[in-house]
Amino acid sequence: MAPSRENLLERAESQRYLYVFFAILAVLVSISFVRAVPHVPVVLLAGLVAIAFGPLHLRSAPGWLKAFFFLLILLRAVGLWMRTEASILVADLALLTLFTIGTFVILRDVLTQPMVGLDTILGGCSVYLLVGICFAIAFSLTETLEPGSFEVGGRTLDPEYMRRTPQLVYLSFVVLTSVGFGDVLPITSPARGLVMVEAIFGQLYLAILVARLVSEYAGRNPAK
Repeated sequence: MAPSRENLLERAESQRYLYVFFAILAVLVSISFVRAVPHVPVVLLAGLVAIAFGPLHLRSAPGWLKAFFFLLILLRAVGLWMRTEASILVADLALLTLFTIGTFVILRDVLTQPMVGLDTILGGCSVYLLVGICFAIAFSLTETLEPGSFEVGGRTLDPEYMRRTPQLVYLSFVVLTSVGFGDVLPITSPARGLVMVEAIFGQLYLAILVARLVSEYAGRNPAK
């Protein structure tokens, strides 16, 4: 007998962050390797956030919030299509707002779970990855507002939006994980300030929240 629609929804909800986490990883990898169709990773990542907190968390949300959610997606699409400096600025602001909302919704869901399971831990890790994306967008906004805010190999970043995006995503995760290769550097004060905030957040988040989730999960599932 085929599973009912309710059973499928219940199963999908119980494992939603498993899919979100690995899908975000796949999209992040594709940002570096998919050069022929550079918009695809951005569209996919926006879809992931929609899947993560749209159907599961916006079903009972007020109508204005749903309208605002879809307005942000529309602004992002129109901004990239127009390709002017102002439109790209609006597109990045829309995407940053969208991902920030998604990150906080997922984080709230993780923190309010009555019991910590594997999916809860993956939800916490998904928040970590989304924070890296949010800072990459903030870097892009900084570069748009003040060109020359970042350098790679002693040269300024490529002014073409889609070519510089992989470099800023790379920088964001190098900073977030405190790897610190030093090949992409913040030059201006606002850029350095963002980098410092992200580096501090990355360490505190892993040391406090993720460690707490793993500890609670290990306590509920002792090794036999």
